[in-house]
Amino acid sequence: MKKIIILALSILISVCTFAQLEIETYPKILTDSIGNKTMVFTLEQVRIIDNKLDILELLEKTNNLNTDMDSVCITVINEKNEIISKQDIQINNLTESNTLKAEQIENLNKQISDYITNEVLYDKQLKNKDEEIQLNIDKMNDLKKKTIIGGVVGGGVIIGLVILLISI
Repeated sequence: MKKIIILALSILISVCTFAQLEIETYPKILTDSIGNKTMVFTLEQVRIIDNKLDILELLEKTNNLNTDMDSVCITVINEKNEIISKQDIQINNLTESNTLKAEQIENLNKQISDYITNEVLYDKQLKNKDEEIQLNIDKMNDLKKKTIIGGVVGGGVIIGLVILLISI
């Protein structure tokens, strides 16, 4: 029972709130502060009217059509040409932007390949330096061995000569 009452109240509240909404109907004619009459359409209505030229009939109904049909058509065509030229300019700008971005991507890819090449060269240089260091360490070890052997042999010879001289 409670669920039915809650459901009925929620439906009643939603219907009341929907009834209070003011739904605007289009097209409508507005008068601005100067007194000029203007017509307001939705975007969908403009798309439908655009190809059918129903706008001329609507202007005749509102007695807003003071000029002949040719001048109205010319102004509509001029406005369309302006919009088309603006869109062409925007397309050209976007195309230029796209080519600039493609060039930037290409430059960045080239920099990446240069960095990779430099890294390989640095690795080779480090490997060569490590080999050079190892060769120097091997030479030093050989010199140490020769010095120790030379010192032992030289010391033995000197001690032998000293003993020989003392025994004579």
